[in-house]
Amino acid sequence: MSALESEIRNLFSPINKELKLLQKQDETGRHTLTSEERRAISSILASPIQALAEDINAFLIEIRNIVEGDTTILKDRKRDKTLNWIDHLLSSEPSALKGKHVLLESRIEETRAKLADMTIHEDRNEIMQSITHAKGQLSRLQEGTARSKRHIVSLEEERTRKERLLLETLERLAGEEITVKFGF
Repeated sequence: MSALESEIRNLFSPINKELKLLQKQDETGRHTLTSEERRAISSILASPIQALAEDINAFLIEIRNIVEGDTTILKDRKRDKTLNWIDHLLSSEPSALKGKHVLLESRIEETRAKLADMTIHEDRNEIMQSITHAKGQLSRLQEGTARSKRHIVSLEEERTRKERLLLETLERLAGEEITVKFGF
C-alpha cells in the first residue's frame, strides 16, 4: 500500500465504525438505506481510493444526510463526532486527493515503462556484445581455415617436389626412364 493510499484510509478510518453500524442496521432491517446510500457506504468501506474515483463528495453528503436525518441511528456523541468528521472530509476536498492519486499512478506507469525500456536496452547491449564476440570467433575461424588451406597447398607442392626428386633419383639409378605410380 502506498503512502497516499494509507493517508486516504486514515482520513476515513474515524467514521468506519459508524459506517459499518449503518450497514449492519440496514442488513437487519432496523434502518433502510437506499441503493445509492448502500453503494456510498460500501464503496467507502471497501476502498476509499476507489470511492475517490467516483463522486466522493456526493457519497459523503448522502451519509451526512442519513446520520443527520435520523437521530435513532447513532447516539448524540457519536452522531456529532461523525458529522464533524464528514464536514472535515468535505472541507479537505477529497477530490484533490483523487488528482494526487491519479498523478502518482501515472508516474508509476511512466517509471515502469522506463524500467522496461532499460531492461530492453540492457538485453540489446548483451546481444550486441554476443554478436561482436561471435564475429571475432568467426574471423579467427576464417583465418585458421585460410592458414590450413595454405598449409595443405604447400604440403601438396612439397609432395609433388619430392615425388619428382624420387623419380629422378630412380631413373638415374636405373639408367632409363621409369614410370612410377604414387597412390595416396
